[in-house]
Amino acid sequence: MVVIAAAKHLSSVNTAVLAPGLLDVQVEIAAPDRHARVAILRNILQRGPFAVDSALNVKMLERELEGFSAHDLQTLAVRAAAAAASRALRASPNGAGELSITDADLRAARDGFVPPALRGAQAKEQV
Repeated sequence: MVVIAAAKHLSSVNTAVLAPGLLDVQVEIAAPDRHARVAILRNILQRGPFAVDSALNVKMLERELEGFSAHDLQTLAVRAAAAAASRALRASPNGAGELSITDADLRAARDGFVPPALRGAQAKEQV
């Protein structure tokens, strides 16, 4: 029998499932490194519905995105797109503003967003 399962955190898996002899192989996939995070975020932004400002510097965030998974980067891109849409709407209430993601939109998206995998670590630091 072959069973394939995935969990974001090993701690969320029932310990009975991890009992010796039940699983032959466990594979852990680490979060992407800083170069991979930049490449993933660029790819997500290029494939998204919004234009990306030509001056956008994704690399400026590479150290700030430590521990982000590909899913977290997708969430960051969605938040940046929302910031861009909000900015464009403020600039032109009739909806004729330019919709492009800028450095400021990425910064706004990053501010206040803590990926689920890092929330526990952040809570421990505050104690």
